[in-house]
Amino acid sequence: MVREAMQKIGGQKPEDLPLSDDIRQVKIGIKRTHKEFKKMDQPFAIESKRRKPSDKG
Repeated sequence: MVREAMQKIGGQKPEDLPLSDDIRQVKIGIKRTHKEFKKMDQPFAIESKRRKPSDKG
């Protein structure tokens, strides 16, 4: 049933679908991307701390 539905909806048989990446490679890519974003976000974090309004009234 599922196989037939996939053929009907997507036009491809499950065995003809491209293989996905190895899960370990995906995890490595996610970690690498996270580190890069963290580096890019650091200047903004420092700048936003400086711009916080003081509680003194």
